[in-house]
Amino acid sequence: DHPDDQRADAAPDPARAAADLLAAARAFLPDAADPLPVAGRPHLLRVRAEGGEWAVRRLPADAPPERVAATHALLRWLDESGAVAAPVPRQLPDGTTVLAREGARFEVRSWLPGKVPPRAAVAYPA
Repeated sequence: DHPDDQRADAAPDPARAAADLLAAARAFLPDAADPLPVAGRPHLLRVRAEGGEWAVRRLPADAPPERVAATHALLRWLDESGAVAAPVPRQLPDGTTVLAREGARFEVRSWLPGKVPPRAAVAYPA
């Protein structure tokens, strides 16, 4: 299991969580369709839009905004470098990459097939 799955800030009602994720998806991608829950990941939703697939994610409540911004910048850089496949953050019409809605924050990234690495395999500098 991924540690974010156990966070206290996960929406308790699965139907509400899915509705919130879909509303967030449509803020980024107005033509978002075919929502698919991600098994065991109530904070994620997979949608189709603009000829591709996208991951919509409710960010952990305690995720520092500066860390989210740095992660998004790194992912864009990795994608632009062409060195590795990276889940590219989608921008809102105002150019930002995080949507604040009803006390929660959401992001949308291009969908990459595969599995999330265990948290122990990912290290951030202190």
